[in-house]
Amino acid sequence: MAGRRSRKKIDKKKKLMRNFREWKKNFKRSGMGLVFVVLALLCVALSLKKIQLIQTKEANEKKIAQLKKEKKELNEDKKELQEYSEYTKTKQYVEDIAREQLGLVYEDEIIFESN
Repeated sequence: MAGRRSRKKIDKKKKLMRNFREWKKNFKRSGMGLVFVVLALLCVALSLKKIQLIQTKEANEKKIAQLKKEKKELNEDKKELQEYSEYTKTKQYVEDIAREQLGLVYEDEIIFESN
């Protein structure tokens, strides 16, 4: 009987060791699966962020193009205003205003009016 008990103990130990090895093997497999799932989720998250950044970049490029166009128009307006400002400082401007708004003429000019 003593041999039987020791043999049963040895069989139990072998069975426990076999179960432990299988558990360890399954754990390693499930750990790799978990790593794979985490990596897949990370890839999806990065892809979504990349798409969002591309859309933001395109929107910013459109806005930059619009602002450049507005800047060009404002520079043209500025140039026109500078030219007009220079024109208002000339004798010709004073004459034009006197003729158009005040109806003034030089002494030796003859005015012809049509009916």
